[in-house]
Amino acid sequence: ALFRRIALTFAIDLGYFGTKALRANREKEHCNIPWVVLMDPTSACNRHCKGCWAAEYGHKSNLTLDEMRRIVRECKALGTHFFMYTGGEPLIRKDFRYLLTELKKMGLLVLVNSNGSLIDRDWLDFFRHEPPFRFNITLYGASDAAYERLCGRPMFARVTENIRALRELGVEVKLNVSMTPY
Repeated sequence: ALFRRIALTFAIDLGYFGTKALRANREKEHCNIPWVVLMDPTSACNRHCKGCWAAEYGHKSNLTLDEMRRIVRECKALGTHFFMYTGGEPLIRKDFRYLLTELKKMGLLVLVNSNGSLIDRDWLDFFRHEPPFRFNITLYGASDAAYERLCGRPMFARVTENIRALRELGVEVKLNVSMTPY
């Protein structure tokens, strides 16, 4: 039932209405309108992993909740129905929950990219009722030792525990695996 609803939402909203609106607005505005928007609510991250671009930008760049809402409204009006959230770490933003709830009510598809370490009981309770279309979690190696070398602290056990917890809720999880010599 859930898969069927997601497939229908994707096919009808994005495939038909979204594509139709995108094409019409591309003609009207004389520009390319994306079918997916990648947005970083914050550059802040709870980790400082070697090789990660987020550490290069500092932790002070943040979109306000109102700015994110405005971007979503404008994009939806142009025909965009798919939003990917990255960062930094988007789950640092507790107000991010409000945006996710609003996106789902608008019938938009949401994909969240995360390092998976900040998923606590509050986030799990939220995702039980408001799961994203998909949750992408990056794994930095296959052990606490690899995490410690790359990110400064052992987090593998915590992240894999959070992946299991999300899966138990029925949230689709995709793993982004970082290949390293560690």
